[in-house]
Amino acid sequence: MIDILKRLAQWAENDMKAEAIALEAKYEIERLRKQNQTMALDHLASESEWWYLYGDKVKEIERLREALRSLIAACDSGKHVPIFGVSGITHEAMLKNGVINRVPAWPVEEARAALKEGE
Repeated sequence: MIDILKRLAQWAENDMKAEAIALEAKYEIERLRKQNQTMALDHLASESEWWYLYGDKVKEIERLREALRSLIAACDSGKHVPIFGVSGITHEAMLKNGVINRVPAWPVEEARAALKEGE
């Protein structure tokens, strides 16, 4: 391709070769267009093959993410209560040693069912 571009650049220098150079450029462009179409079709085939092989996993991941979002939203609606009544401990320690009261049970069951469904 670069060779054709150099030849086209020399077109002005030697007008007798202009027609041959233009014809060669035309054929090269046609060849590259066909090659591009073939590569595009190969890409589409590999993309659909990928979806055929992994599409169910993508759907499962999205289903589990939705169950996790619902569970986190339910936990956020509850109230965190530390098990120990000790003051002066870090926030992380409070979270590790606490429970969440008033969390709706349904999102927990949905998340549990989503995990079982994938097994």
